[in-house]
Amino acid sequence: MKSLNIITMGLTLFASISAFADIVVQKLPEGKLMTQDNAISPPVLMGKNGVMEKVPVEGRSFTEAIRITVKEKCSSPWDVQIAVSSTLKLSKGDAVIVRMWARTVSAENETGEAYVSGGAQRNRAPHEKPVWSSFSIPREWHYIEFGGISNLDIPMEDVKLFMHLGQNVQTLEMANIQMFNLGQGVQKNLLPILKLSYDGRKPDAPWRKPADESIEKIRKGNISVNVTDADGNPVEGADVQIKMKRHAFPFGTCVNAAYLGGDMDEKNPDVKDYREEFLKLFNCAVIENHLKPPRWEDPKSQACVMNALKWLKENNILIRGHTAVWPGERNFSQTWKKLIGYKDNSPAKTHDELMLTVSEENRKKLYDSVKDHVTEIFTATKGYCFQWDVINEPYSNHTLMDLYGDQVMVEWFKAAKLADPGTRLCINDYGIVMDEKHAESYMKTIKYLLDSGAPLEGIGEQGHYGQQPPSISKVLKTYDMLGSFGLPVICTEFDVDTADEQFQADFLRDYMTALFSHPSCGGFLMWGFWEGAHWKPEAAMLTKDFKEKPSYKAYCDLVFKKWWTDAAGKSGKDGAYGVRGFLGDYEITVSKDGKTKTDKLKLGKDKAEIVVKLDK
Repeated sequence: MKSLNIITMGLTLFASISAFADIVVQKLPEGKLMTQDNAISPPVLMGKNGVMEKVPVEGRSFTEAIRITVKEKCSSPWDVQIAVSSTLKLSKGDAVIVRMWARTVSAENETGEAYVSGGAQRNRAPHEKPVWSSFSIPREWHYIEFGGISNLDIPMEDVKLFMHLGQNVQTLEMANIQMFNLGQGVQKNLLPILKLSYDGRKPDAPWRKPADESIEKIRKGNISVNVTDADGNPVEGADVQIKMKRHAFPFGTCVNAAYLGGDMDEKNPDVKDYREEFLKLFNCAVIENHLKPPRWEDPKSQACVMNALKWLKENNILIRGHTAVWPGERNFSQTWKKLIGYKDNSPAKTHDELMLTVSEENRKKLYDSVKDHVTEIFTATKGYCFQWDVINEPYSNHTLMDLYGDQVMVEWFKAAKLADPGTRLCINDYGIVMDEKHAESYMKTIKYLLDSGAPLEGIGEQGHYGQQPPSISKVLKTYDMLGSFGLPVICTEFDVDTADEQFQADFLRDYMTALFSHPSCGGFLMWGFWEGAHWKPEAAMLTKDFKEKPSYKAYCDLVFKKWWTDAAGKSGKDGAYGVRGFLGDYEITVSKDGKTKTDKLKLGKDKAEIVVKLDK
């Protein structure tokens, strides 16, 4: 095969071959075909909700394609998938390109386009995906191409080209599905990437108008400024300025306690910039790691986080505690791990294994230690946190429930409330929007806690996404579901892990807008904002050298422009001037005939009224 001239970085998913045949950016190595010819070794379909058949194709360079029909929407995209075997191994540092032709026949979604995610994947646990992308497919035949650099070694027998198709009820056709290994030394930025998308992204998407109307209704209130003279008589024609200073709605991020609590050298310019950007952008914070059981057990780490909590409180920041109990053994403190004989990085034990290998004495010690920890940490942080995640990720972390039954969760909530009655107690979990089985389990857990008398007062939805995020309508439906308990639902850990910065910014904008429009949503926090202190560096809004990415602008345009109220006018004959503003804290300045007075106002749920008296 001859070398193919490709468009790098800005490759548009829906551009046909003819659209860029004359554009030469870089000649990549020819590469070796990793996959077998589709006619000789057809892709293998997996999943009971899928049907695959061969169909003829006319008017193309290929004469045959496979048609895959997803009959029912699946709980996970991989519940219907196809796999193409590889004839070559994959080595760390290898550049890989996936190429195919595809078109949508039908799709039950807003855009009418099928959604797919795929690439090179290990064909056994833990199913790593060293080269992977997600994309939508239009109605006409289009050429699709994307690439990446492998970050691991996979032997030939374990590497396959997978396509996950279970995102929607849909029928699509694919042809010439191929994967090439270009070898070592290829720069990542020379490889093609796809322009990603999601349902609800279009400017005229039908969810936008109702969302804006809801925001106007539930996130704003009436401000009335009444200007009088020293005797209480109305003053007409006074200049009134209304300036918003702070949102009532929690907009936040996780923070690294080391940057706030003294563990980092304060002469380090990153510390200064980190703190300044944080205070500029957010009114709410959650400690990323230092309040988790393993860190809390370390006296030095504990001192650091207490200093960080003090710094946050001094700067008038709302604080979420995270997390008192992470009930899977992999996330235990070292003391707890020793009690059950768990060694780091070993597989989790089943219920039967736990009952056989953990002595009754150690089970009792662990039970007491966890409950004592809850009391201790809630007592130590009393007065700092307005919310606390008592339990994190019970769906996949359930060692303690396996040992003691689900009732133990109720006991933790009650112990937490007894130690700190003033904080709102929450549960937190991931995958709720994307995984229906996970969401169903979460709903059952929440109902169980409430029915059992646990003082549960908030529901956390983490919001971690990659290159195949949910539709905005799915997000809203999930918040409808979670909101059915009548408790506030908080997005606790939002991020979008992708190299496509505009896609990242657009989804941030739309996700935030959808949540801000939902009456059940009680806060929005992202899981980091700066690349230098982020578990998924590409998901950050600020680069390592604090340069703004498109997602930074998208966030600021919403929080400090579209959802921000600054107004000015003159008082009427009755001395009044009023506006409708976003809920939060305001500074009111009134001037007349050389006299000026400034006051503060807090706009609550419905309305706020203030009388400003001008002295003689």
